[in-house]
Amino acid sequence: MAKICEQNSTERLKDQLWSEFGPLMDSEALCKVLHYRSTNALSAAHSRGRLPLNLFNLQGRRGLFAWTQEVAQWLETSAEQQIGSTSHPE
Repeated sequence: MAKICEQNSTERLKDQLWSEFGPLMDSEALCKVLHYRSTNALSAAHSRGRLPLNLFNLQGRRGLFAWTQEVAQWLETSAEQQIGSTSHPE
């Protein structure tokens, strides 16, 4: 049952991101969703290896891009890890 809820949650997040940004997110969309102040800050984090997302360049386009589905999955996994690390067994 927990796996089904997890899957539904990820699907809802993916659907929300997809409806706002489409299948591919550009640097500005990534900054908005990941809370980076600027595209330069996003690029710096990527260059330093601090973003475990598969960001890529597109020929003839400026900035970084990522698949919306991958961003949604990464956000969901990150949130689950945070919740798991802050919960204390009783």
